[in-house]
Amino acid sequence: MDEETKQKYLEAGKIASEALAFARKNLKPGIPLFELAESVEQRIIEQGGGLAFPVNLSANNFAAHDTPFPGDTRVLGEHDLLKVDVGVQVDGYIADCAFSYSHDSSHGKLIAASKAGLDAAILAIAPGVASRTVGKAISDAITSFGFNPVVNLCGHSLDKYTVHAGEEVPNVPHGSYTFKEGDVFAVEPFATDGEGVVRDHSECQIFRIGEGKSRLAASRQLVKNAEKYHGLPFCRRWLSRDFPSIHYDLAISDLVRCGGLEDYYPLAEKSGKLVSQAENTLIVSAGGCIPSVKLPG
Repeated sequence: MDEETKQKYLEAGKIASEALAFARKNLKPGIPLFELAESVEQRIIEQGGGLAFPVNLSANNFAAHDTPFPGDTRVLGEHDLLKVDVGVQVDGYIADCAFSYSHDSSHGKLIAASKAGLDAAILAIAPGVASRTVGKAISDAITSFGFNPVVNLCGHSLDKYTVHAGEEVPNVPHGSYTFKEGDVFAVEPFATDGEGVVRDHSECQIFRIGEGKSRLAASRQLVKNAEKYHGLPFCRRWLSRDFPSIHYDLAISDLVRCGGLEDYYPLAEKSGKLVSQAENTLIVSAGGCIPSVKLPG
């Protein structure tokens, strides 16, 4: 990795740190989730960053990929456990990060478990270390709190304008990748008091452009409009600013059917139990790794 690229990753991390701090400061029972997502995204833009994906606000048994929809009236409940997952890009170089929050102190141990998993991964990752070794460190940290890691969610390598670049960091001792200097990974342990498996749930809000083509005029218009996202994920909430709802709903259905859109369904814990998340973007360097984001305390 050249120095210019490294500095762009670090700049994205700096902006993401500020966005997470802003979100944490504003979190309180009763805050509308739509308002929170919009304000955090606006904060990223005001700081000079681009959005690598829509802000994910996933509550309770939902682990990831939930973002407010157009007209969403949901508010944060006093006993909710919320995951705030933010993506920032600077010239395509991404910081992907998350923290968990609850006003209810009874969720503190579960929140601490995923954070401990992330801390263990940061200590373990270095050039020459196997992903299986890191997965074991994450799993051991989470289970030491009496919880289970989510086995079918994992961290992922990052590349320019690519959130999931092909390599994985499991939350259990699986995998065969060996880290090398210059790698960039988003590492995201998930802890649960449930089975530790997530599945697709609810209506999909997040998409990215796929390979399929459509002849439908509304679909072609949506694809053209989405060029500004550089192949990164976007959501219905963003589309609602550019299209009447009847047009983008029709276009989404058509494009999903023909493979012109890839969908990211909300992921919920299979047994309905709570999930916490902690995530940071790590630059693998000689002797270890550099976290690009400062997570809220």
